[in-house]
Amino acid sequence: DSVDYRGKEFVLSFSPQHPKYLFSGNNILYISSFENGTVRVHVPSLTNFPEKSYALSAGGLTIVQLSSNTRTNGTSGLKKKKGIRITADKPMSVQGLANATQKVEGFLGLPVDALGMFYIAAAYHPVINAVIQVVAIEDNTTVTITLRTNGKVQYQDNWYGNGQIISETLNDLDVFQVLADQDLTGTIIRSSKPVAVFTGDDCTLVPENKLPCNHLVEQIPPVSLWGKFFVTNPTPNSPGGDEFHITASQNTAVYVDSQYKGILDQGEKYKIDVSWNKSSVISTTQPSLMMQYSKAGKSPSMNVVPPMQSFTNDYTVYVPQDEQENNFDCYVNIIIDTASRSGLRVKGADSVVKNWTTILGSGGFSRASIHLTGFGSYHVYHENPLTTFSAVFYGMNRNGMLFAMPAGMELPRQSLDDTCKPTNTVGGDNIDNDCDGLTDEELKNGVDDDSDGVVDEDLVTPVPTLTTPKNFVTTLCNRSSGVFNAGTASGSAYGACLARGEAKISHMDNIVTNNTCGRITDRVWNITDSCGNSVTGIQRVTVYTPEEPTIVFPKDIVFTCREKKYLDPKFAGQVTVTSTNLCPRNVTITYVDRYKDDCLYSNREGRLERIWTVKDKCKGSQTKSQVIILVPKGLRGSANYVVSFKLTNEMFSAELQDMESPAFKSLSRGLELEVM
Repeated sequence: DSVDYRGKEFVLSFSPQHPKYLFSGNNILYISSFENGTVRVHVPSLTNFPEKSYALSAGGLTIVQLSSNTRTNGTSGLKKKKGIRITADKPMSVQGLANATQKVEGFLGLPVDALGMFYIAAAYHPVINAVIQVVAIEDNTTVTITLRTNGKVQYQDNWYGNGQIISETLNDLDVFQVLADQDLTGTIIRSSKPVAVFTGDDCTLVPENKLPCNHLVEQIPPVSLWGKFFVTNPTPNSPGGDEFHITASQNTAVYVDSQYKGILDQGEKYKIDVSWNKSSVISTTQPSLMMQYSKAGKSPSMNVVPPMQSFTNDYTVYVPQDEQENNFDCYVNIIIDTASRSGLRVKGADSVVKNWTTILGSGGFSRASIHLTGFGSYHVYHENPLTTFSAVFYGMNRNGMLFAMPAGMELPRQSLDDTCKPTNTVGGDNIDNDCDGLTDEELKNGVDDDSDGVVDEDLVTPVPTLTTPKNFVTTLCNRSSGVFNAGTASGSAYGACLARGEAKISHMDNIVTNNTCGRITDRVWNITDSCGNSVTGIQRVTVYTPEEPTIVFPKDIVFTCREKKYLDPKFAGQVTVTSTNLCPRNVTITYVDRYKDDCLYSNREGRLERIWTVKDKCKGSQTKSQVIILVPKGLRGSANYVVSFKLTNEMFSAELQDMESPAFKSLSRGLELEVM
């Protein structure tokens, strides 16, 4: 399983600045999410800001400004309730910016899910103090710090030196802070419960003898999330080059550009100087932490260098402004597989220049430094969600002070777990659903993306939803006509895939049956999001195209005067509908009777006009009158009756044409009674 830099809970703190600027400026949180939601920021150290809620906008950015009083002061000790808790109902990323009057530095927040109980610090030789901050996320958290320093640490009334241990018990959001007048890199931090750890300096020079000084800070990952393979990328516009420090977790061999450099014990560091516009490839035999220190002309900076295992697919960064609304001059540095670099995208910029440089000896990587000139947020991603790359974000204010931080990191846990049990996948759940030692390595596309013989089993991003229209049945008069009113499917992309653009919905028709009576079609609807995930649904469309029938209306007829019940169409004739195949078109037959004179109570001839109406969906209505003459009994005669009967006999049903049938005999008796 793994976690990444997005989560639903963060616990942070802001470390001390140079004493002259300790409480100047402000501290800023930049919070982004791919989903709409609500974020809550809890700052117990501010009486006027105990907790506030803010809206999260999908693909947008929420900015929370905090006063400089949220920083800790410049002494070692327990700082009660100086931590900050950020919670949300949707996954979010958090970046912090300490924006003092003359100094600036930033850090990438790591979610609570990524925290651990074993850390090794990384700082730099300070002008004033190197700093370690430990923030508790639960009550009754015991923290033990084993110092590695050439200097001294004053804690309470005692002084501590190299190899000595300082312990403290923290409650939720307490900060345990240790300051030293020498570098604290290699100091070991252990805790009884997960904690957040921030390291750096209140003011330092990089290199140690070059002005000016700047505040440095990073939230460092626990040792369990360190890596072994690193590719460096120079700080933009930094002619002085960079220092890279490798800190070892345990007996670690170090290789720089394939050259063996030695063995490091736990907590030891190895320094590499890399000239400007150059890259180096560093590998270690055990997990290590690499930090980058810019030797910029006006200001140093510090950032974690993401190892290759921490590369991820998308990042959100924000170009800030100072108090006078001057934009910071910002860059995002990219390391990516050379074969994939054409798919890198930057949303939020009309166009960006990517001057790619192939890194020799890196195994096929390229680097670029992308200049972000406009105020606001940018989404940096690769069009294929399975392609990963690293991104480090830099910004310089108008005074030339520089901040640097990873734009994000994937934080995979240590490899294959023998106790793993396969689970159903939910896109982007950071779970090894198929127990292959990899996490979130498939798209929903019907393709075996990871070549393990299984399809769509461990998805990297949320899957789009698709709602298909109900099955549709209709009758068409023309076989060549299309069906355009069967409804339209609807759906949506989610998360990062929605932030990249709207999903596209389309359909294609597969004919199931097609004959003279009509056709049945499976309309296959598809939604494909900007990540390449695809979902289908089927709507069945049934179209009847029946044959036009032959319609015969009944003929006029003469009857001896009789009761109305003997004028029913089964006696007087009916409309007949016939076709040459088994699927005639349905028609509706109705009639209306109009009487003129009554032959039963007069000696006059009666007349019944029966108006037949045949309604056909395709041809409309046909209307025709049938005239039935009713001869009074006084004028009747046997010859007339026989003639009338013979005239109408052909219109009777087959049963009435059979003179031995009960129906015929019943009709005959009824007529005989009328004749008598």
